[in-house]
Amino acid sequence: MIRATRQSGVTLLEMLIALSLLSSVMIASLAWMTSATRRVSRVSEPLAWTTAADRLLQLIADDLSTGDAPLGGTAPSKVLVPQGDLLHIRTRVRAGRRGPVQRVYSHRGQTKAVWVDEQVLPGGIRDLDVEPGRHLLLEAVDELDCELNKEETILTVILRSEAYGVRSRRYDASE
Repeated sequence: MIRATRQSGVTLLEMLIALSLLSSVMIASLAWMTSATRRVSRVSEPLAWTTAADRLLQLIADDLSTGDAPLGGTAPSKVLVPQGDLLHIRTRVRAGRRGPVQRVYSHRGQTKAVWVDEQVLPGGIRDLDVEPGRHLLLEAVDELDCELNKEETILTVILRSEAYGVRSRRYDASE
């Protein structure tokens, strides 16, 4: 009777080959996941900036549509300083506040950001949940340009970013 001298199991050579194959599969999947993450971030960052810029322009539209001061006309104007990188708007905030509020939208060139400074005007009641003051609205803005036509009926706001493009909106008091 001949007895087999080999016992069942995995040799050291077989184990090393299996580990090297597994490590090469892991390295390939890591490289694929890294490139996929880069592609997603290249697409999502401009989309997030565009969405935030549109929200900022909508916030300005909401400020212009609320309150009793017209965009143009004989009453004190809602838009006080629509020049260059500053935009002063007198408005009434609907949620949680009663009375007039002045918001100053400004571009800080050194930080490349758009900020809003909010001040409660005389006769206004401050909301306890929201602290008036300076709030950051949008980053990566190279230029904020605000123009009001001669008749003070059309306000144009333009946001420019070298990285993400241009967003603009016209606000027409006659519409």
